[in-house]
Amino acid sequence: MSDDEKKKRAGVKTFLLRKLGSVRSRLQSERSKDILTFLMFVALSFLFWMMQSLGEDMNTVYRIPIKYTNIPDNTIITCELPTSVTVHLRDEGAVLMNYNLEGIPSFEVDFKQYANSRNAFILTSEEIKNLIKKNLRNTTNLTSMSIDTLAVYYTQAAGKKVKVRIEGSVTTVPQCIISGKIHSDVDSVQVYAPEYLLNTISYVETDSFVVKDIAQTWTQTVPLRKIEGVKIVPNEITLTVPVEELTSKSLSVPVSAVNVPRGMSLLTFPAVVKVDCMVPVSRFSQISAEDIAVAVDYKETRNAPEKLAIKITRTPGAAYYATVAPDSVEYILEQKH
Repeated sequence: MSDDEKKKRAGVKTFLLRKLGSVRSRLQSERSKDILTFLMFVALSFLFWMMQSLGEDMNTVYRIPIKYTNIPDNTIITCELPTSVTVHLRDEGAVLMNYNLEGIPSFEVDFKQYANSRNAFILTSEEIKNLIKKNLRNTTNLTSMSIDTLAVYYTQAAGKKVKVRIEGSVTTVPQCIISGKIHSDVDSVQVYAPEYLLNTISYVETDSFVVKDIAQTWTQTVPLRKIEGVKIVPNEITLTVPVEELTSKSLSVPVSAVNVPRGMSLLTFPAVVKVDCMVPVSRFSQISAEDIAVAVDYKETRNAPEKLAIKITRTPGAAYYATVAPDSVEYILEQKH
C-alpha cells in the first residue's frame, strides 16, 4: 500500500471517529435524554394500543380467489366465470391480522359435484358462503360478499357457425365518402352453448357503435354482443370502413324538356348548362356528361312565363352534392308543323 493511500485511510478514520464522538456527546446531553424518554413512552403507548385493538372486533375486506376443479377435457365453459370474490369479514383484530399475514385460501367449486343433465348449475348465496367459511375460523363472521349467485353454463356439444351482423353507424366529413361496404375480417363465428340455447341462435351482433366525421379509412376491433350462457369464438371482429376523398368536377350538360305536348317544342336559352359535383378521386375520369341529366318541365310554363327552373333528374351514384348553373333558363315554345 502506498503512502498516499495510507494517509487517505487515516484521514477517513479520523473523520468518522470525530463524528461518532459528536453523536455520542449529543445523545448524552439532557435534551437528548428527554427526547429518548419521550420516544420510549410513544412506543409503549403504541404497543398497548395495538394489544387492545387486536382484542377488539373489527371489520375488514378481503379478496378470495375462486378455484374451479374437475372440469372434463371435453367440456366447454360457455360463460365468463369470476376469478375471485370480495368479502367483508368481522372478527377480533388478531384473527384478521392473521388472515392478512397468511392469506385466505381460494374456495373450490368442484365441477363434478354440481354437473347435471341441463348443462348449467347455479350456486346460491348460501352455498357460496358455506364454501368460503370452510377456510375461515369459527369466530369469523362473513357479513357480505360481492356476488349473490354463481352461474356456470357449459356444453359438450360441437357448437355451430352463425353469421355476424354489424350494428353501428359511420359518417364521414363532408369532403369524404364511404367508398364501399363495411368489411369484416370474419363473416361468421363459432358459438357454443347448451343445446336448448344453441337452437335459439341464428346470428350474433356486434356491440352497437357510432363513429362520426372520419376522414380516412377506418379500422377498429369491435366486440361481439355477449349472450348469457353462450361462448362466442372469436368474441370480437375487426371492421374496416373504406373512405375516399372527394374532388370537384364540372360538366356541360344539355337541357332537355319533359311533359311537352305532342305537336309542341320547347327550346331553352342556353341549351347547355354547367353541373358541378363532387366525385371520388378514383372515379374522376369515369364520370361524363352522359351520366347526368337536367330538364325543365313544360307544365311550369303556366306559372313561369319568362324562365323555367332547371332540375337535375339523373346523377350517377358516385356524384355527390350536384348543383346546376344557371338554375333557370329562358325558353320559347314553337308549334310543330
